Amino acid sequence: MSRGDPRGGQDGGGNFGDPLGGSAGAAARDPSRPVGLDGPARPLLAAAAAAAGRDTPPQKLRATPPPKNAPPKMYLNPHPDQPPKPAEQILRPKHAPKTCAGRVEVPRSVTAVLGQDVVLPCRYRAQEQEQVVQVTWLKRGPGAVAAEVAVLNPQHGEHVQEAFAGRVLRHGHGDLEDGAILLRNAVQGDEGDYECHLITFPMGNFEGRLTLRVLVPPLPILNPGPPLEEGQGRTLAASCTAEGSPVPSVRWETEVRGTNATRRSAHARSASVTSEFFLVPGRSMNGKSLTCVVEHPGLRHEKRITHLLSVASLTPGCPRRVDAPLPAGVRAKGDTLLFQRPLAVADAGDYVCRVSNRVAAKEARANVSIRGRATEDPVRVDLVSASVVVVGVIAAVLLCVLVIVVVVMTLYHKRKTQRISEKYEEELTLTRENSIRRLHSSHSSDPRAQVRAMRASSAV
Repeated sequence: MSRGDPRGGQDGGGNFGDPLGGSAGAAARDPSRPVGLDGPARPLLAAAAAAAGRDTPPQKLRATPPPKNAPPKMYLNPHPDQPPKPAEQILRPKHAPKTCAGRVEVPRSVTAVLGQDVVLPCRYRAQEQEQVVQVTWLKRGPGAVAAEVAVLNPQHGEHVQEAFAGRVLRHGHGDLEDGAILLRNAVQGDEGDYECHLITFPMGNFEGRLTLRVLVPPLPILNPGPPLEEGQGRTLAASCTAEGSPVPSVRWETEVRGTNATRRSAHARSASVTSEFFLVPGRSMNGKSLTCVVEHPGLRHEKRITHLLSVASLTPGCPRRVDAPLPAGVRAKGDTLLFQRPLAVADAGDYVCRVSNRVAAKEARANVSIRGRATEDPVRVDLVSASVVVVGVIAAVLLCVLVIVVVVMTLYHKRKTQRISEKYEEELTLTRENSIRRLHSSHSSDPRAQVRAMRASSAV
């Protein structure tokens, strides 16, 4: 580090963690040593004096020994009694007791979108009578090599390296407790680890680290497939490609039935995904929408590209005869061939039906063969009809038999009942007559007995 660097360095007698550098750093470690007026310590002495509330110009500032029995004071190097440490160790926040020092607030990761501005936060929560003298931003590149990005100093302003010139500015204003920087027009090369190094007075050096990730939003492209024709098999309807970092997500939205296949490809700083949509063309699909939907963390809203399907339907033609005109009594009605008379041997031949559209034409052939009738056609009996007739006759006969049986049985039972009634009446009459005769024979001499017998007979 050169002697003109306001951060100080190891040359000139200073240590890397001592912002005074040179002879000023030696004076801070040894109060009895006078401070020189040349070298990189001169501007920082003025900054330290202003931070401590002193108005003495740097030319007249001289370190004086502390009074006897006074407590030791803490300078920019919080450990003057220890030997200088390597730079990468002094920059760690291990110099002050936890009860006295403030803390650095830095997020672990920051996400930016390609081409947009991003803020790299770095805030120091200072304690009472503690001030931030300088903030330095570093970027860790490949191999953990640190490259300086910017230096923020309240007296000398901002110093930005050429690689970031015009793109890095201080984000905040006022005290350096807010040491955030603004990175404009973020590119993928800005990705990496960033370190925020703070020099505080009187507590020493602190640092914070964050990781910057740059998102590359995709620009999806939809490519229609070959012309769709009704009757085709499985055909590519459209393909949708999106490339970004990280890899975007692609899906389809449509009313038609189909399948999709997805493939991915990795590139140096991005990845692409291609999704193809296949379907079997049909007449009902004509005019339907097929939408490619792309999602990505770098997009505020999903991107949608809509494609209208165009399916060429087949137009039927009139059937015709191949080797001759249509016979008499035969005409074509739409896509149907009508024979309006009995077929004749002359109707035999090859017939063709042709259909076509904007894409292609197709045809179907049919061969019609007619066999002539024999001189005497054998009589063909329809077995089904004959079976039906026989079954009907048998059913009628059975029904008649059933009716006759019912009538005969009814008459038989009626006559039998009548005969039984007549026989019963005859027997009853005979019994009555016999009773009367016995009475007359046994009681002929007694009139009262005759009267009783007559009454009994009349009662019977």
